[in-house]
Amino acid sequence: MNVKNVLADSIPNLDSISDFYPSDFTEFIEPDTLASNSGIFGHWFFTDAIPAWVSYGVSLSVAIAILLIVIAGIYLMTSPALTDMKEKAINTIKWSIVGLIIIMLSYTIVEILNNIAFSTGTNPSVGIDVESNSHLDNLVKGNLTQELIPELIQTILKLMGTIALLLFIYAGGIMALRDGDDEKVTKAKNIIIYVVIGAVVSLIAYLVVEAVIQFDFN
Repeated sequence: MNVKNVLADSIPNLDSISDFYPSDFTEFIEPDTLASNSGIFGHWFFTDAIPAWVSYGVSLSVAIAILLIVIAGIYLMTSPALTDMKEKAINTIKWSIVGLIIIMLSYTIVEILNNIAFSTGTNPSVGIDVESNSHLDNLVKGNLTQELIPELIQTILKLMGTIALLLFIYAGGIMALRDGDDEKVTKAKNIIIYVVIGAVVSLIAYLVVEAVIQFDFN
């Protein structure tokens, strides 16, 4: 058997190429099928892709805001003893809270728009069943918010506990060695006050994280 002849016979004649590949490729595409596929893609994009991106964005934004509040708590704890960071810490807490409010409002707007645009049932334009959106049913969920953020916050709180203990010891040493210096007593009292305030702020931040994780966005 001549291999060359076999291969030559297997290649279609150029005159018959049009029989295999028509010049108008749209003949293979049914308009109804194309419209249906386009509708399915649009449905997926608006009910799955965008909510998924929003979910990840909300989770990351909440994590950043809470971490900033915790860091601000550390600033408040250390500001009397180390550097003057009181104003910076207060501004950080203020803008982090504003950011959290904006994040929650954004979530609410996205959920409302999604519920208006799509609902459970059959979408006649694409001929498919439209189910409730799982991403928006539980927007702030997943490993990021249920595992990573709590562990990170707990680690930071343990570090803050160590810092607070050291600052209490430092303040106690100042008061013990004040030698009648009222300014040292005032400094020690300020350290204790700011340590307590910083610890309370950080604890509240942690409780907010737990509340966000446990809250059911339905």
